[in-house]
Amino acid sequence: MKTPLRPALGLWFLLPLLTPELHAQTTAADFLDRGNAKIAQGDPAGAMADYDRAIALDPKQAEAFYDRGAAREAKGDHAGAIADYDKALGLNPKFAQAFNNRGLAKAGRDDPAAAIADFDQAIALDPKYSLAFYNRGRARKTLGDLDGAIADYDQAIALDPKFSLAYINRGVAKMAQDHPTAAVADYDQAITMNPKFAPAYFNRGVAREAGGDLAGAISDFNQAVTIDPAYISAYKKLATTQRKQGNEAAAKAAEAALVKLNVKGK
Repeated sequence: MKTPLRPALGLWFLLPLLTPELHAQTTAADFLDRGNAKIAQGDPAGAMADYDRAIALDPKQAEAFYDRGAAREAKGDHAGAIADYDKALGLNPKFAQAFNNRGLAKAGRDDPAAAIADFDQAIALDPKYSLAFYNRGRARKTLGDLDGAIADYDQAIALDPKFSLAYINRGVAKMAQDHPTAAVADYDQAITMNPKFAPAYFNRGVAREAGGDLAGAISDFNQAVTIDPAYISAYKKLATTQRKQGNEAAAKAAEAALVKLNVKGK
């Protein structure tokens, strides 16, 4: 995730490149800046219109194609994003971020092998690019290469010791290798860095349950639903774990909360 990972754990890092102003009077640069501001405001469609204008004025600016590719990817247009990253790389073959983002778009098209090839290029160009190691780790995990995934998460963490998602995903890979104690240690680190991230508690709860610590698992599932009251998977695990502990009333309470959520979702 084979239980699918929650979307929050599946975060791929896709960021628009914030390019500096080249010339105060450059209209193309102004459109780029405006597009980047719209991306930050959660308006990829509006940003794309600005990137289109920037490209029309300066079709040799790799950053404009890169930024438009990021906007297209944010809208789920993987093919369009790849086309823009291709153009950015045609203009600047040493554009590490464009290789990284093209890899993300290829992963979005369920082509992890092709994604890995792009992440390899990004890392070759920038060996300290922690996000590229993280993204390659996720692609390797998708292909079942758990050792390779863990090695990449190790490197991402070595480069950025506060990379909480790398700890979480390394924990997921360790769980897939049936090492719940090691997974718990990674989730502990992630929770220390971000104590309000419900999926970290959920995953630690799953690992604690697998290791036989039902009380710890229940505590984590309770914390997950406290942070995110709509966390359906956490309620399900809370009910089953409470029942394992012989707490039928608590199990039924979790199931009742789940029923309410399902009704609201209809």
